[in-house]
Amino acid sequence: MEVTLAARRRRSSVRWFAPSLDVVSFVTLSNKMAPAKKKWSKGKVKDKANNAVVFDKATYDKLFKEVPTYRLITPSVLVDRLRINGSLARLALKELEKQGEIKLVSAHNSQLIYTRATIGAEATAAA
Repeated sequence: MEVTLAARRRRSSVRWFAPSLDVVSFVTLSNKMAPAKKKWSKGKVKDKANNAVVFDKATYDKLFKEVPTYRLITPSVLVDRLRINGSLARLALKELEKQGEIKLVSAHNSQLIYTRATIGAEATAAA
């Protein structure tokens, strides 16, 4: 039995399609087997800092009583511990330095680093 070229083409084209699976059912089947799409979160939501913009009496007293005893004093430290605004912290540090309660260690651009003013250090600096 001799198979012609046309018959071979017909046979190969018949084998190309799956016999019992049409295109629509194949697509729905592949969608069911696919893993679920990843849902992206909107990231971590940071809580709003409710820092004071002006000093109240309690914070003002705490500033002059406790802050000169800190070993490291920066505007960031005051913002964290006293819950005040950054600009208010910078002004408070300038006021404490003017009164001699703290002394400036380093001022690099906008990062100011202060420390407590000790009595022994002033005596040795004057000598």
